[in-house]
Amino acid sequence: MRAHVIIDGIVSNTIEVESLDFMPGLLDASLGGEIGDLWDGTVFNKVPRDVAAEKTAFILQIDADADALIRSVIGERYSQYEGAEREALSYKMAGYTGTVPPKVQAWATAKNQTATWAADSQIAKAEAWRNAENTLYAKRLLLKETTRNVTDATALDTIKVQWDEFMVTLKLQLDAN
Repeated sequence: MRAHVIIDGIVSNTIEVESLDFMPGLLDASLGGEIGDLWDGTVFNKVPRDVAAEKTAFILQIDADADALIRSVIGERYSQYEGAEREALSYKMAGYTGTVPPKVQAWATAKNQTATWAADSQIAKAEAWRNAENTLYAKRLLLKETTRNVTDATALDTIKVQWDEFMVTLKLQLDAN
């Protein structure tokens, strides 16, 4: 049979035993409860959550997740991407004529495409990132502030799910572009 080991009113382990008489502090696990639950001698209860500490940790996690996403998309190459966008835009504004800017030419050569395609591709990529970055910024600020104002664990859990779903969607969107 399965038995909970109760130490100082807390289910500290669940083990297989022949009999509850095997050792002191055993309780039939079929009564419910799981490791970490409190046992008051009659019923099991969950350990109260420290919502304030969870809120603080989650706010830090939001920033860490956002930073990690930015690093995964642009890394330390922000100035390169900004330069590529600037060159692509100027080439497009010139009607795709004249000397092909270096970053546009590099992309065209790397992809075995025309300079026009490369410029349009760089502009589209930059626009997609800028839109994603703006969405990330707004969602990050909103959910951090919403988190600061929650008062219960259920509301906090809801915000955590919203953030996780948002990040998955945003990553998929960025991978598609």
